[in-house]
Amino acid sequence: MPYVIRPPVRKMSLAGVLAAVVLCMLLAPAASKADVTGNAQCPNVNLLNPFGIFGDGANYTPVANGDFENGLGDWSVYGGNVVSGNEPYNIGNSTDSNSLSIQSGGKAVSPAFCVDTGYPYFRFFARNQNGFSSLMKVKARWTVGDQTVEETLGYLLGGNYKSWSVSDLLPLCDRVDLQNGTQQVRLVFMSLTGNWQIDDVYIDPYRR
Repeated sequence: MPYVIRPPVRKMSLAGVLAAVVLCMLLAPAASKADVTGNAQCPNVNLLNPFGIFGDGANYTPVANGDFENGLGDWSVYGGNVVSGNEPYNIGNSTDSNSLSIQSGGKAVSPAFCVDTGYPYFRFFARNQNGFSSLMKVKARWTVGDQTVEETLGYLLGGNYKSWSVSDLLPLCDRVDLQNGTQQVRLVFMSLTGNWQIDDVYIDPYRR
């Protein structure tokens, strides 16, 4: 069964977060001694608590231009564009007014960001503009040597996103091949069917 992303209403338990971090540490194939002892290798980032209103007390940092307020920036988009209309909770800024539209069959690829064993999750807002059968796939992309590798992280079902909703916690570091403890990762949002909008993409640097 695919990992289906549903809008959550629960608070993530500390035990669940710890379990995910431990799993990331165990699955990192080339983790250095620094990783094992709990010192993350990616640069320090500014921390926010954008999803507190949904019962999520974790700290997050935004993916570069993941609010689409300054256009696409370093995002690569095929079959989509920045449009007016922000997610209604305005978790970034009360003046935010844009989101990213992805047409059926289109995809959007985020700028690269550093992932190590301290990055267990990410999440974002999504809205489906079509029927219940619409489907979006979310993947991680990274490079090993001269090869591009992709791993599916989850699916969004249109019926769960008839209006703007925050995604569930999506797995990150435990799905990525961490080379020497870190990896430069891009997120790929693919509309398999239906027209979608996404907004406010955040990653969770658990150990910062």
